[in-house]
Amino acid sequence: MGIVYDEVWFTTSREIKVCEENIKSLTKKLEALEKELNVKVSELEELQIKDNPKLRKLWQTYKALESEKQRLAGLKAFMEKS
Repeated sequence: MGIVYDEVWFTTSREIKVCEENIKSLTKKLEALEKELNVKVSELEELQIKDNPKLRKLWQTYKALESEKQRLAGLKAFMEKS
């Protein structure tokens, strides 16, 4: 059982590092898009997102960032239980 546990631990540790790197990358991308478009994600409305492809990309980047944060939280919770 030790080998299986170690493999899961190492794999999960790697996934945590990947998530952290993805979060850094997405945060930089989101900040750059917000600066370029001169708009914050929190200010967006649904109609604006549908009509403008750049704003849609900003929204999708924000959603991807939130998803990665949730994934990271889940992986860390899993590691704490182990």
